[in-house]
Amino acid sequence: MKKIIFFNLPMKSMENNEACFFGKGNIDCKYEGKVKFGLIAALYGTISQNDNILVVINKTNSNFPNDSDKNIDFFKQEFKDVLKIDLIENKNLKIVESPFTESRQDMQTLYREYLNLIEEEDWLYADTTFGPRLNLPIIFSLFNFAEKFFDAEVKLLLNVKASFGKGNVLIEDSQALYDISPFYSLTNLTNAMKAKSGEQAVKMLDDFFNL
Repeated sequence: MKKIIFFNLPMKSMENNEACFFGKGNIDCKYEGKVKFGLIAALYGTISQNDNILVVINKTNSNFPNDSDKNIDFFKQEFKDVLKIDLIENKNLKIVESPFTESRQDMQTLYREYLNLIEEEDWLYADTTFGPRLNLPIIFSLFNFAEKFFDAEVKLLLNVKASFGKGNVLIEDSQALYDISPFYSLTNLTNAMKAKSGEQAVKMLDDFFNL
């Protein structure tokens, strides 16, 4: 069993965007220091040097200048500093390059490339905060497939909230970490539900929300 961490890389520079996520959001973040990437704070205390991990970074290619390569270096350094794990490409790090466009073929290619990395009983984590918007439904579908056919376990679906001001600098106290796994679970709930009408189905959903 390995822990696979899917991360959509931001294209804008993260150089001066450190923030503390301790106690912010609905995740029990145990890291009290500042990080550029909320995912690393969310993972603190959940993975260790003894784990079999694979970090999958989705790097978006574009024809305009961006800071993706610098951000990869920042991410690797922060992963080492905070989580004490060296990320080495083709060992425990895989960089997947995808086009800025979001055609059907592009999305299918990305989906299959992700799927090829999953094995039986893997634990799955993802941060889909950045990157093209279609990455979120791709991850939802991928994780659903992996749960059903590979007996995988979804451990974290992260969304990092933050506001940025002048000069692309993070506004202090706007940052928070949110696990959006409950929304992902709604898909499984919907597939399992049986109702005679839409009205009855909505009632069942409301009952579930009120638990």
